[in-house]
This record gives sequence, C-alpha cells and structure tokens, in this order.
Amino acid sequence: PPHRFVLRGKNYLKDCRKVIPAQCAFKTQEVRVYRTDAPIWHAAARIATLKSYLEANPNTFFFVVNQQMPMFGKIANNVVLMYRQLPPNVDLAFDSLFDRYKLGEQSFNNKRLKLAFRLHEAPRVVTGTLAMFGGEKPLIISKAMDVRHFVGANYIEVDIDTSYSWSARLSMSKIMPTAKYIVADQMLVIEGTSEDELPERPLGAWRFQHVDFEAIPIDMSEDQLLS
Repeated sequence: PPHRFVLRGKNYLKDCRKVIPAQCAFKTQEVRVYRTDAPIWHAAARIATLKSYLEANPNTFFFVVNQQMPMFGKIANNVVLMYRQLPPNVDLAFDSLFDRYKLGEQSFNNKRLKLAFRLHEAPRVVTGTLAMFGGEKPLIISKAMDVRHFVGANYIEVDIDTSYSWSARLSMSKIMPTAKYIVADQMLVIEGTSEDELPERPLGAWRFQHVDFEAIPIDMSEDQLLS
C-alpha cells in the first residue's frame, strides 16, 4: 500500500521533503510465478494466457512487471499484472511523465524507474544483507539490475533480471531460500526530477507474504512459450 512509503513531494527540489503519496496509478490484479530454465523476456507476448487476456481487454491500459529471480537452478518469473485505475487529467504531472515513460525508450526509462520496498518480517540474514546495500532506500533499478521495457497496444512491460550484478545475486541468494518467512511490500515509481514532474505518484505496489517459491510456481517449458 502506498501509505507505507514516502516519495518526493511537490516542493522536494526546494525543501527535500518526502510525503505519503497519493494512490497508485495502477492497481494490482494478479500475480503469478512461472518456473522456467531461462528468463522469460516480454512475458506479455510469450505467455499465451496473458497475451490472450490483454488482447481481450483493448480498452484497458495495463502495466506488466516481470521480476526474474534465480531459484534452485531454475528461474522464477514473478509476473505482476496491473491495470490503470487513475483516470486521465486527474494528475497532470503524472500523466505527462507517464506518457513519455510508456513510449518504452530504454535510456529514459532506465534512468527514472525506481523500486521502493519495506520489510515487515524477515530473517536476520536477509535484513543484514540488504543493509549492506542501502537498506530500504529507493533505488534506480538499472544501477543494480538488467532492466528492459516492452510496449504493446495497451500495455507497457518492465522485465527485471535480479541476477545481473554481484550485489543483486548476493541479495537474492539470501531472499529466495527464506521467502516463506518474509513479508515485504514493493512499489515502483518514475522518479520526478523537475517541478512539473512532482509530486511523485507510485505506478503500482504489491506485497510478498510468506511465498513458497518451491510450491507455487507454474512450470513452463520453452516449447510452451510463444515465439
């Protein structure tokens, strides 16, 4: 939930003040985990059920997030599907920034997309490891992970390879085996860097709660994916 976070306020460039943000622009609809041998890039085009659902709802704009996480010799593709709940012209600062973001320009998007998270329950080995890399401070994701964007007729997808850097791999090596004991909120936001892009509004948020990554994934082979 966005009220568990603080983001840049309207006058942040003058007073550096962060505030509790307004509601997310997108609402989480569904989360599914797919277990594969290799990461799924552009899940919205390669997972048949997801592709069909997006095509069946052409008047809704979706935000798809795919976190690719190493898992016991496989890859857990954690796919979060969100739909836009914020009507146009309610938040002009967000609309202007998101209109540019949804074009899918990698250089712009990767400089701006931030991940924020809050741990509510976690083993000490997890909290200690994350503290080494800045704790719960929001970060520009592409500084630590491989981030790629894909654009469709009624969606934008961001894929995040969490094994890309040494720091990310170390963090995930502590998180995945202990995920059953973790409760954490995650939120994505486009960083506002000028007055007309503030205050920041979150794109979307979701919660991991005692997830058993050995039991819940849907196994998917390469020949089950669309080309």
